[in-house]
Amino acid sequence: MSYDLSQIAAPSILHAAANWQEDEANNLGNANGNSYVRRVGNAMHDGQIMIRFKQRRVVLIDYGYVPTEQDYEIAKAVPNICIPRGAGTAICKEPGCNKIGVPVCLHDSAPNEAMCLYLRSGLCFGCQRKLNEKRRTKKKRKDQTSAAGAGQGQRMKLEPPVGSGNVNPSGTVEINATNIVINGAVGGAQYRGPHYGCEHIGPDVLQTVSELAHQTNTLVANGGVGAPSQDIDRLYEAALVSASKA
Repeated sequence: MSYDLSQIAAPSILHAAANWQEDEANNLGNANGNSYVRRVGNAMHDGQIMIRFKQRRVVLIDYGYVPTEQDYEIAKAVPNICIPRGAGTAICKEPGCNKIGVPVCLHDSAPNEAMCLYLRSGLCFGCQRKLNEKRRTKKKRKDQTSAAGAGQGQRMKLEPPVGSGNVNPSGTVEINATNIVINGAVGGAQYRGPHYGCEHIGPDVLQTVSELAHQTNTLVANGGVGAPSQDIDRLYEAALVSASKA
């Protein structure tokens, strides 16, 4: 939107935004969050800044401009202009910062959208940018942690079994959270050691697999519709124990 500045008494809020289209075309980046300083600030305020948002929205704000009564009348008639409460006078809400925290909106290319954060946060441009970066970093770390957890599963630490030789320096064994963890040794299970070696493990594995097949076949044959629930529970438990041993 362009204005006939010759019809407006100077200075006014319209003159402060003059020729903003040229800076948008030549100096403002196209990515969301890009900014361009049209007028450098000082120790009291952050100056005049142009910011690009999503959907090609462009907002021009000025922390150093103090609106006049004429400006308030213009803002009522021009939807692209916005003068928040405290614009040009309210101090930044960040403790220890004495800069102006509420700017005047000289131009908003999408005035029907929600008021941009820089106009409603009460923070100066510098403090708001720092806060944005902290939030962005925190979100990035959270996303990375979630991605790592989804890819590898949550890690768990368990005390190693007695006689286990695969113990890390911390004295614990790490397993994936998707593993099945049995609380306590399965009945009849033995640990590999001086008195229980390969010559014993082989026959035990064959016996365990045989028991698993038998228990599973029994469950399938007798656990059909109409079978007593206690019988199904007993057969299922026996099959589960055999599967755990295997």
